[in-house]
Amino acid sequence: MSVTDILAKLASGEISQDEAKAQIDAATVAVDNRKVSVKVSDKGAVCVYGLGRRFPVSLYPSEWDKVIAALDQIKTNMEIARPIADARKAA
Repeated sequence: MSVTDILAKLASGEISQDEAKAQIDAATVAVDNRKVSVKVSDKGAVCVYGLGRRFPVSLYPSEWDKVIAALDQIKTNMEIARPIADARKAA
């Protein structure tokens, strides 16, 4: 089950916040040999850990909805940004 599915169940009241937190804690994926984990904070934010930053990326579900809605635009901009970031990394 994806994090989106878990959040949808939480929003509809099918599962409690504690159940959602436990399910999201269990949902981890490997990216570039780093484990990315997703957790729900005590305040209800969805936090993504393991992105190579000091602090997690934390957004509330309504904010994640906006990010997900803009996914195509984000992917397009990632294609533009990747060569720039790679060149910067190589320098």
